[in-house]
Amino acid sequence: MRAWALTLSLVVGCAWARRDAPPPPPPVIPPAAPAVVLAGGVVDGRFLTTDGAFSLGVPSGWSTLVGREGEVVVFTLTSPNTGMRVRVARVPGQDDAPRVLPGCRWTFQDAGPYDELLVADTLRVGTCTPDDPQRPRVLSWRRVGEAEVWHLEAVIPPGQLYEGLVELEAVLPTARFPR
Repeated sequence: MRAWALTLSLVVGCAWARRDAPPPPPPVIPPAAPAVVLAGGVVDGRFLTTDGAFSLGVPSGWSTLVGREGEVVVFTLTSPNTGMRVRVARVPGQDDAPRVLPGCRWTFQDAGPYDELLVADTLRVGTCTPDDPQRPRVLSWRRVGEAEVWHLEAVIPPGQLYEGLVELEAVLPTARFPR
């Protein structure tokens, strides 16, 4: 009878111990990454900002990179032939000064009725000459919008100035500012 009592006490004791054990902690779930909201998209060969304030044609074969909503650079096109990039930047406010670019000095600036962009507004243009001649030259066209300044910047690799300008003739006239 002693063996039976010992076995019963062990069974009851184990059951009692299981009842008092705390439940396991819930699994740790990492917080979800914030959703990426793009500044626009490319549809039917055109980049268009999400709010419809700007669009630009995308030449066949050029690569595209759409920026995130709230970032200054909203879109970048890259030529497969020269490696030239066309950056579209949207800077809040009305300051139409050229953007500060590291390692580059704005050696030419002007304002007038330049016709590279098909707009009736006065455009600000500029050339940013790199401190290192092995770095790209940047040409800029700036247009003041309702609540922002649009910067179209051609980043032209060394030795590609003429070819880059020829390619720009196919890109800049496709810029549209619907509002």
